[in-house]
Amino acid sequence: MLDVPPKLAAAYNGTTPVEVSSGNRVVCPLSLRGNRRMNHAIHISAVTQIRYRHTKGRAYYDKKLAEGKTPKEALRALKRQVSDALYQRMKADARRSAAAGITGPGGHPGTALLR
Repeated sequence: MLDVPPKLAAAYNGTTPVEVSSGNRVVCPLSLRGNRRMNHAIHISAVTQIRYRHTKGRAYYDKKLAEGKTPKEALRALKRQVSDALYQRMKADARRSAAAGITGPGGHPGTALLR
């Protein structure tokens, strides 16, 4: 089901870095491409992880800051990590559903609206 590489999944949700160069200066501004709703959900998740000091996300963010990244660059890197983790989880769920023989989206039987 999910046979795309993580790089394409990150491009779909807008967390792939976009390099812009001008002379000796190389920056990676915010990508305006991709699914903006998914990107917003990933952003909220990343900001929440940064807010709490005991999370792995905060440790990753602090590591990026220690490497000399700006706070925005560190947030962008964390968003990509969250995106990759979500993609891996979706792949695992798809494999588990395929192994169980589930073909539909799931949910409770009888919850669909009938017209």
